[in-house]
Amino acid sequence: LPDLPAVPDPLADGKAHDLGDGTKTAPYTVVDGVKVFQLRMVPKKWEVTRGHFREAWTFNGIVPGPVIKVNEGDPVKIVVRNDLPEMTAVHWHGMELPNDQDGVPGITQKAIMPGHSYTYQWTALVPGTHWYHSHMGGNQIGRGLYGALEVVPRVGDIVADRDYRLMIGDGALGLTLNGHSYPDTRPLVANVGERVRIRLIGTGPELLHPIHVHGQPFEVWAQDGMPLPVPQKMDTLVVGVGQTYDIVVVPRRPGKWLIHCHIFSHSESAHGMLGLVTTLNVGPSTTNYVPLPY
Repeated sequence: LPDLPAVPDPLADGKAHDLGDGTKTAPYTVVDGVKVFQLRMVPKKWEVTRGHFREAWTFNGIVPGPVIKVNEGDPVKIVVRNDLPEMTAVHWHGMELPNDQDGVPGITQKAIMPGHSYTYQWTALVPGTHWYHSHMGGNQIGRGLYGALEVVPRVGDIVADRDYRLMIGDGALGLTLNGHSYPDTRPLVANVGERVRIRLIGTGPELLHPIHVHGQPFEVWAQDGMPLPVPQKMDTLVVGVGQTYDIVVVPRRPGKWLIHCHIFSHSESAHGMLGLVTTLNVGPSTTNYVPLPY
């Protein structure tokens, strides 16, 4: 077969992009073939729901921090500045890297003191869905110091029409999906018949969350960035602190379908839905997709 032209990656221009789920990619520059990212830890009043603010600790002023998205084999440099009132460091969860780049204060490096910076440099060897977070007490993570870390494999990535991520939080900001609580979570948008990839990331810092998708089952394709030998079909998946899962949903019918934690106090009350809730807003098919009968 003839070689096919490479499909350009619309996210590979080094600019920040809105990913349609309440997260943004981290901008970067390329210096001598190395992708260079800048992360600044800074406090900020964060609007968890409209009109309700909490004191967040952020990467680059947002919760979650920006999505670091690179290709398998990319050399990366991440310059982290600490403008918080206490010391910290950053761990690259799921990465295989030199020990002194692992981001554990007192074990692999000296803590990053307030007003100081630390430069991490490693090669993205482990493909899949991962995350990064501070490593100086769960309170820092619970205030918002986390973000998605996605390494696109050279071959064999999960095929999908839509690519979303949901970072599940239960700390000082409350019960949040991508930094917000319902009704101010960002709906996920799709059409009937599309393959919708959702990257579930448990940031904690304390609890397990059984995530349920209404309207149709989903398939689990990967855990902690590692592909499963055979995708598993289910409709509720328990996500623990530190775990990541890649699931694929194929919506069968239009409508506003609920995605929520199935611990009821985390997602609803006598006054309606709250907390760990969002929706998959499904429009009509744009192809000839025929759903299964009831």
